[in-house]
Amino acid sequence: MNEELATRIGSAAREARTQLGLTQAEVAEKLGLAHMVYSRLERGKMLPSVQTLLRMCSVLRISSDELLGIADAEEGPKSGKGERG
Repeated sequence: MNEELATRIGSAAREARTQLGLTQAEVAEKLGLAHMVYSRLERGKMLPSVQTLLRMCSVLRISSDELLGIADAEEGPKSGKGERG
């Protein structure tokens, strides 16, 4: 398992969940997962299957790029264009 990726997905999922005002139990139910399984995902202790990842994007209203931590890396160079001196 890629621990860094699991941690990144878990952190993004937790942030999206809290912004939506949902509990872990509510998200787990919407995903069709046991609460303890979803808790492990958020804590970065396991990676979701591709199918679960897609459902997480829908339930948490987050893009797969954001969930995987890709969006942040791509935004950096774009946002810096006008700041060169």
